[in-house]
Amino acid sequence: MRVLATTAYPEAPSLSYFLEYAQQDQLKIHTLVNDPELADIIIFVDPPNPDDDFFLTKLFDHPWLKHFWYKFIVYNERDEPFTILPGLYTSLLKSQWNPKRHRPCVYLQVPNQFVGKSFSYKKDLLGSFMGSSRTHPLRKKLLSLNFSELYLEDTTNYWFFGNTKNPQAHDNQTKSQKLKYAEIMARSKFVLCPRGKSPSSFRVYEALMSGAVPVIISDEWIQPDGPNWQEFCIFVPENNIENIENIVQSSESKYEQMVQLGKMAYNEWLSPNVRFHHMIESASLILKNPRWTEQIWQNLPCKVYAKRKIFYIAKTSLKLFKNMKNIKKI
Repeated sequence: MRVLATTAYPEAPSLSYFLEYAQQDQLKIHTLVNDPELADIIIFVDPPNPDDDFFLTKLFDHPWLKHFWYKFIVYNERDEPFTILPGLYTSLLKSQWNPKRHRPCVYLQVPNQFVGKSFSYKKDLLGSFMGSSRTHPLRKKLLSLNFSELYLEDTTNYWFFGNTKNPQAHDNQTKSQKLKYAEIMARSKFVLCPRGKSPSSFRVYEALMSGAVPVIISDEWIQPDGPNWQEFCIFVPENNIENIENIVQSSESKYEQMVQLGKMAYNEWLSPNVRFHHMIESASLILKNPRWTEQIWQNLPCKVYAKRKIFYIAKTSLKLFKNMKNIKKI
C-alpha cells in the first residue's frame, strides 16, 4: 500500500518515529508517499498529550479528512482515547472496541531509552514491578502486598519523564532512575504489567525487549494483531493479584521456553524493523470495512454535520464518564 503519514497538530513526536520505522522496514511491501491523491491510506498521527484537543477538533477540520474520508485512519496512543474515528489505538478498552473501526496497536516508542540495552546482569530476580501507585487502584493494591520473591517499588515520586516546568533541574536524577528501572527489569525473569491509567502498558514491550516474560494484569487489555500472546505471556485476572507470586513461581520452569518464544514473536511482529509493515497491515483491515459513518457526514449539510459531530462527542464523553465511575468503585 502507498501510505501518507501526517498530523493535524504542530507537534506530534510519534510521527517522527513512524517515519523512521518506515525507512527501517525490511519487508518493503508498503511505501511512503507525499500526495494524498496517490495514497491508498492516510494516517493521522495523534499527539499523546490528552490536553491537546481531546475532542479532535483539528482533525475534524482538516481538509484531507473531509476529502479523503474513505481512506483515512488515526494512530492514537492516548491513555484515554476518544475513539470516534477509525484507527490504530494503543490503549483501547474492550468496552470501546469495534473491530471494524479500531485495531489494537503497539506503542511506537517506549519512554525509557535504557530498556533493552546490553546489560550483563544475571536473572537473579524472579519477578518485579516498578510503577506509580496513583494511576489505578489495582496498582495501589499490588504495591501494598508483601511477597518474598517479587521486587516491588512505588515510583510515584520518580521523574521518568523529566520536570516539564524546569527541564534541566532533574536531568541527572531522571537518568539514574531510568537506569535503575532498566536494571531491575534486566535482572527479572518475569515483569508484572498491571494496568494503570489505561489498560495497556509500556512494560509489556519493555519486558520482551529485556528478555523477560510479561505478566499482564489487565482485564480490559486487547492484544495487538499478530503474535500468539498466550505462548509467551502470563495473564492474571485483576481480582487474583494476591496469588500473583504463586502463579509466577509455578511458571518458572517454563521461563526459558517462554522467553525464547517471546523473542521470536518480538522479532517477527513488534521490532522496529517490521513495526511499520504490521501497523499498515492492521490498518488495511479497517479500510476493508464499509465507511458509512464518514460517508454520511460528508453528504450532510454543514449544520447537520456539526450537530451529528456534537452528538457523537456527547455520547463518547458519557461513556468515558461511566468508565471513570466504574474505576472509582474498584
